[in-house]
Amino acid sequence: MTDTAEHDATGHDQTAQDPGGDDPVEAIGWSSARGGGWTLADPARRIDPIPSLHGTLHTDGPRVDRASRDLGRIVYARPSAVLVPGDISDIARMVAYCQRHDIPVTARGTGHAMHGQALVHRGLVIDMTALRTIHAIDPTDSGGRVDADAGTSWSHVVATAAKHRLAFPCLTGYLDLTVGGTLSVGGISAAYGQGAQIDHVVRVQVVTGRGEIKWCDAEHNSELGQAVLGGLGQYGIITRVVLDLVPMPQRVRTIRLLYTDPATAVAAMTTLVDRGEADEVFCMIFPPGPDTTPAYTVIVAAFGAPDDLPAPSRLLRGLPDPAAPVESEDSDYLHHATQYTGPINDAREHAGWDDMVKPWFDVFLADDDVAGVVSRVIAAMEPADWSPAGGGFVLLFPILRDTLTGPQLRLPDPDRHRTDGRPIVFLFDVLDAHPPTDDPAYAQIKVARNALWWRDIVEPAGGRRYPIGVLDFGYDDWRRHYGQRWTRVEQLRHRHDPSGILATGQAVFGHHY
Repeated sequence: MTDTAEHDATGHDQTAQDPGGDDPVEAIGWSSARGGGWTLADPARRIDPIPSLHGTLHTDGPRVDRASRDLGRIVYARPSAVLVPGDISDIARMVAYCQRHDIPVTARGTGHAMHGQALVHRGLVIDMTALRTIHAIDPTDSGGRVDADAGTSWSHVVATAAKHRLAFPCLTGYLDLTVGGTLSVGGISAAYGQGAQIDHVVRVQVVTGRGEIKWCDAEHNSELGQAVLGGLGQYGIITRVVLDLVPMPQRVRTIRLLYTDPATAVAAMTTLVDRGEADEVFCMIFPPGPDTTPAYTVIVAAFGAPDDLPAPSRLLRGLPDPAAPVESEDSDYLHHATQYTGPINDAREHAGWDDMVKPWFDVFLADDDVAGVVSRVIAAMEPADWSPAGGGFVLLFPILRDTLTGPQLRLPDPDRHRTDGRPIVFLFDVLDAHPPTDDPAYAQIKVARNALWWRDIVEPAGGRRYPIGVLDFGYDDWRRHYGQRWTRVEQLRHRHDPSGILATGQAVFGHHY
């Protein structure tokens, strides 16, 4: 069965648009004169015209303005052009063209990055949201599979799969992100036993830095497929994926337990994960009051049929006593899956969330000292770091380490002293939001704050970066990040993107924006 979403392909050849983005103009090309730039194609001046496209190329106007910034509102980099592809071949043609001229290229979904990861100065941005078709949903013995363009939003995947009583097993809290975007970094959820989103990819289509289109699965181009999943866009652009689905739960029972210190909250989550009776576990950390300590609310979700949901007393047996009465509620699955997307979108539309400064801090921690690391970061947080204007979260996610199988997702070494359960790794997020400001020094103060937390607290404890947030990593930092895999990382980059044009905003190989 096939389900098709609306997409932006025009269905006919266009090479460029005027600054207003409405009317086609003469063909353009790249000129290397005076540092390079797009100009009207002229064979007499040896300007190489861009290839024929089914979509559009914008060299000015609102699309270029939007592609000059991300949601972090910390850095700004204006590209020379934005490609709105009509199909995947447009992406391949333009990447091959850019390789010939050494033009940096970055793929951009919703721009949900915080520190210029999807920005590029005087290069090409590819608007991946133009390709957002769900090509098929097919049943399997264990559930189903969905075949979708990388620019498809997770909201659309969830809604479409639900029509077939199917679900994706590990969803991020906010769903208006592109499939390709989260797969490029990993995709972490509260489903502690399901790994990352990249662990549920059956096949992935990639446009390499050479402009080649390749399908990757366990039998074909498997190393490239593993490299691009969680690969930060360094080896190729994810353009289409086939994902595993599971039967959609009917109902969800959500239980909230309040603790007043991180050690007790971590102990409760560890017990819940070890038992494996719940389906999701995570912690939301709330700011201290004038006379109170921070609140650690452990949130537990169990899926099932209405008559089969476990009683709270069974799920919570033997856990540390919470500091307040236990809260429990039942809901349908779609309400549960989408519960955070609506409020965040309301904040984006009505509270100016997009323009807030967001110096996010996101790190993986080993389970041996997670409570100590969290408590030290919490103690170092100032009142503004708790986002008093709204729009911020502080979160802690436990994940069974052996379910995270992607080689590009770098994790702390497991706790070798833990003998009573499977190793657990924790994702710790300080997702703070600050009022808009014209003072660039303010954002840099928060960048320096993150560097201090990393250098003095997290890195000495063996933590690893989850690279969606704000940390100024240089070449040596990335070498330490990848550890023994670094040599292979360099080899894969040279093989699939020999000119080094892709995703330079990540600065993995020394470039930035």
